[in-house]
Amino acid sequence: MNRLYIILLALLALACEETVDIPLPEHTARLVFFSATQPEDSLRLHLTRSYGPLERVTMNDLLIDNAEVTFFLNGVDQGQVQYRDTSLHSQFGDGDSSSYYLSLGEPAQAGDRITIEVSHPDFETARGETVIPQAGSVIQSQLIQNAFRSVSSANDAYTQSLLRLTFSNPNDAAIFYRVNRAFFSFINPTAPNQQQFGVMTILGPAVPASDGGFESLELYAEQPSSGEITIDFLCELPNAYAPVDQWVEVEPDSLWIETEFANSDYAQYFEKLLAQQQSAGGINLTPAEPVELYSNVEGGHGVVGSFIIRTDSLVFTE
Repeated sequence: MNRLYIILLALLALACEETVDIPLPEHTARLVFFSATQPEDSLRLHLTRSYGPLERVTMNDLLIDNAEVTFFLNGVDQGQVQYRDTSLHSQFGDGDSSSYYLSLGEPAQAGDRITIEVSHPDFETARGETVIPQAGSVIQSQLIQNAFRSVSSANDAYTQSLLRLTFSNPNDAAIFYRVNRAFFSFINPTAPNQQQFGVMTILGPAVPASDGGFESLELYAEQPSSGEITIDFLCELPNAYAPVDQWVEVEPDSLWIETEFANSDYAQYFEKLLAQQQSAGGINLTPAEPVELYSNVEGGHGVVGSFIIRTDSLVFTE
């Protein structure tokens, strides 16, 4: 009886097996923009095409070097455009992605509106636009040391600190902040008369974590309108990994900081790009929705964005 039951189950399983072919939708190639402009920059555009999931391509296959590109600065056609082929070609026919179209017109300034239009006989005409933001400024800084400390079973200590910055935003639109680099001077706790300089590693905007500490989930912090905003950034100090019994607060003195102020399109594009890269890396056994890249290009894909970088030197407040 058991043998008959097993045979029936095997026949049932074989009877349910069926090969199903699922056709993939046909891919229509579109132009892909990447343009990121800051003040004093010449207008430029890196241009490629999209490709389908079953295409085997190299970078050389994707580069578009024969399009008609028009750059507008505050609505004025900037005239002559050159294509700069700077790709590095290997023996396998693939190269890097640095080739670009360059406007020979005026360089852009803060507050300028940049519009890029591209036409090509094989693709739909595409267009993107951005306004270069005005630079904000850091008007106050505070270092919050030992905001959270964790100790592993091996007695390895890790101390989280926060850099609290108050920014001004002269723009009417939302602006996004990222600290690129930070250096600070401090008094060495083991040598009170000795001043030292150290690198402050900025991990990103601080978000409370479930364990009581902090994490950084995004590249940028956002200020939705003009005025002032105070943002906490998760940071690492030179004493972050000191043993618990040897950890001593540093005495901060002054700060040199490089801040990037990005417009909304530029920031959203890179936030989605980071999320896409993180979702694709490692082993993920749980189903998840694919991350779709942000785009502000009409008729194509990609981004036309802008940013401005400012450096500030200031003294820490208590």
